[in-house]
Amino acid sequence: GYRWSEKAWYEDVPLGFRPGRDVKVPWELARCQHGVILAWAFALTGDLRYSQAFRNQLLDFMANNPPKYGVNWRSTMDVAIRIANWLVAYDLFRSAGAEFDQEFTQALAGSVQDHGAHIVNNLDWKPQGVGNHYLADIVGLAFVAAYLPRTQESDSWLALAIQELIAEVGAQFSEDGG
Repeated sequence: GYRWSEKAWYEDVPLGFRPGRDVKVPWELARCQHGVILAWAFALTGDLRYSQAFRNQLLDFMANNPPKYGVNWRSTMDVAIRIANWLVAYDLFRSAGAEFDQEFTQALAGSVQDHGAHIVNNLDWKPQGVGNHYLADIVGLAFVAAYLPRTQESDSWLALAIQELIAEVGAQFSEDGG
């Protein structure tokens, strides 16, 4: 029954274990990993309820989770995973023939920009070492930069993401893939 306030500045959202609450619950839901399943169901059935559910869930998220406020902006890795999932699902819906209204398309584009700005300004990079969080951050940033129209900002995000992805794959994986 615990609820994190959507009015809390993201850096002030407390983390750590407390009885009766687990931050992983809202984070897992907000990752929208089920968006791809909705797109798959739409592709198989053509049932508009799947694309409408996707649209409505994203609009609801945007309305109730303004950028930099609330628990769902606390972890940059989760922000990156969420936007990658949104964009993959959106592209899958569109490739299967789904059509979305202009209001949704504009809101999504604005949120993609917000996600990118949040990621690039909150990278999980530390001088003593990085890990899977940083790798997820830069992959999410690559999705954002590839989606957005080309601008000096989006081009710089893409260049950063590619450069860092190459470096991190070399640093975080051994020759056998481990």
